[in-house]
Amino acid sequence: MEDLEKLRESLARYHSLKGAQTFFSSLGYPGTEPLPMDFELPAGIQEAVSSVHQLVYVDGAFPFRIYHVAFKEDQVRKDGWVSRVFIRRFLESFYRHYPQGENLFVFTPPNDYEHLTFVSPRRLLDPRDPGKVRLWLRILQVDRNRPYRTDLEVLSKIRVDGVVDPDEIWKRHDEVFSVRRVTEQFFQDYSEAFHQILGYLQSNHKRKPSRVGARLYPPAPQSHHVSLLHRP
Repeated sequence: MEDLEKLRESLARYHSLKGAQTFFSSLGYPGTEPLPMDFELPAGIQEAVSSVHQLVYVDGAFPFRIYHVAFKEDQVRKDGWVSRVFIRRFLESFYRHYPQGENLFVFTPPNDYEHLTFVSPRRLLDPRDPGKVRLWLRILQVDRNRPYRTDLEVLSKIRVDGVVDPDEIWKRHDEVFSVRRVTEQFFQDYSEAFHQILGYLQSNHKRKPSRVGARLYPPAPQSHHVSLLHRP
């Protein structure tokens, strides 16, 4: 719990590019100044991007990088989150032009660091055409000021303290951003909290378990899966 609180404090400092660099440094990534990038992408993509900065670069045959990408206002939804449709368009174009290595992206509106969309793209062979690659976008939307506990759990598990092998770092990201793993962790925590509350009510208020359980029994897992990992 103490580690998650420290991570919450580090996340709260992700309020600028310098704060972004500080956040990833707190997770053990090599600290460098945010490096502005000028990728050659189609005009329709570039016009919608406000800025791209490289926050982390781990060298190797297949390097690992972390980018902060700010979109312009017309790609931001009314609820403050960047458009997932455009995130996909950007990443599909990016990987067509720059396929080397693996990456983590953090997308935000321009000059707004409250709505952080972490995206871990995984490339998969297209079963319909083995010559093509499809992108599986593992998306974690994090409200910087009000993160879910599971958000912090996920981010805490991409720590790399002492790890300098980009392949090993990517394996860690690949496992952590698995939807199944994140969902299972959430329900383990949820189940523990639920049974603690249920036991307290049964022992202190002498209510029947069936009546208490009827009010507190958690909803079907699918509904939480949607709200947790695919928040609208």
